[in-house]
Amino acid sequence: MKNGESEEYRLVIEGNALYEVDMECVRCRESRRKAAEEECKKARQKNNPGKDPEKPGKQQESESHQNQHKE
Repeated sequence: MKNGESEEYRLVIEGNALYEVDMECVRCRESRRKAAEEECKKARQKNNPGKDPEKPGKQQESESHQNQHKE
C-alpha cells in the first residue's frame, strides 16, 4: 500500500519540512523540560514549606537535578 504513508513521513522526506519537524520536537522537549522544572519546584516547596529553595547549599543539588531532566 504505497499511498498509505503517514503525513509525517512525507514531510520528513520533502527536505525543508524536515527542519520544521525537528523544530517541533525541540519545542516539545523544551516545554516538557519546563513543566518538569515547575513540578520539581512545587514538590520542593511542599516538602520544605519554611525553607527557601534558592539557598546556596541547595543550588548544587538543583543544578544536578536539572541536568537529569535534560537527559
